[in-house]
Amino acid sequence: MTVRSAHGGRLALVGTGLALCYTVQQSAMPVLLPLAVRLGLDEIRMGVVITASGCAFLLSNPLWTFLSHRTGTRPLLLGGLIGVLLSALAFAAVRRSDVPSDRSFTG
Repeated sequence: MTVRSAHGGRLALVGTGLALCYTVQQSAMPVLLPLAVRLGLDEIRMGVVITASGCAFLLSNPLWTFLSHRTGTRPLLLGGLIGVLLSALAFAAVRRSDVPSDRSFTG
């Protein structure tokens, strides 16, 4: 096994992990608007929240790049994966608590 093929396997693993995290993040989007309506937010305010999160992502990229060069990519990737996992679990817990307790789907 050459160094190049080992590096390619790790890169594929990291890419797959990031793609999975992005998929989890985007799967929450269809649920956000109904959840916002239940919380009393209108469509405009929810749009502002989504736009603000996109802007925060855009503006924080230089910080993450600096930290990546300073500490290395592995700690940031592991921290990011753990953060996405914890936020997905928290979102699922909030969403699950919103489901009626009788579990019956008959009107």
